[in-house]
Parts: sequence; structure tokens; C-alpha cells
Amino acid sequence: MKKILVYKLEDTPFESLLRKLAEEQNVLYIQVDKTELRNELRELLRIPVAGTDADAVFSPAPDVWIHRRDMVEPLLLLYGFSNEEMEEFFDGMKRYGIPRIRLTAMATAHNLRWSFRALYQELRTEADSMARA
Repeated sequence: MKKILVYKLEDTPFESLLRKLAEEQNVLYIQVDKTELRNELRELLRIPVAGTDADAVFSPAPDVWIHRRDMVEPLLLLYGFSNEEMEEFFDGMKRYGIPRIRLTAMATAHNLRWSFRALYQELRTEADSMARA
């Protein structure tokens, strides 16, 4: 099943539009609460703990510390999408007038065991580096 983890859109006019798009495309919408920032991505995505690809290719999360007061930018994480489905979802975002979310990524076997906080920091670091380049 296709799923999206969404963080920090609840106070924007785009949250209801993204929920509508997710429902339209049969995507499970999961909002990440500030109390869940230390949870592993696979836990937030409701993926069983044992027997996943993440167990076979465990990759430790980056060693970071970021306080939630510094986590103010929205984040969108997609899971279970084919390339075609991902393009369709992003086209839907454009159609609904939802602006590009700078911190956007796909959940992979490489990052499923990371905490949400670690993924957030990694994406922010990458986005900031690309913006400076």
C-alpha cells in the first residue's frame, strides 16, 4: 500500500488539499506528531518490525541531534510508490496548487530504520547544500 508521512503541514492551507489528493489516489496519509520524532520510519509507516528489507540492509542513521524547535520546515516522505505513481502524485500536487515541499524523499530499505529526526536532518542538510551550490 502506498503511504505518505507528512510533517508540519497542519497549519497551512495545503494540508486539506494533500489529504484530498492522497484519498483520491488511494494513499494512506500519516501525519507525524512532534512526540514521534524519535520513532523509526518503519514504525511511523506501520511496517512490521521483523522480516523487512530494512533488517537485511540495516544502515545506521546519521549521528545527529536536532531539537524539534529547529524542525519547522514541512517534510513529505513517500513509501510504496512506483516511479509512475510518484510522478502521478506530484502531478496531482501541481494540479491542486500545492507548492513543492523542499524536504521530500522516498522511504527505502536504507533509511527505514532511521529515526524521523535523523531523516529530517539529513534532508535539510542535503537541501541546504544544493541551495548553496
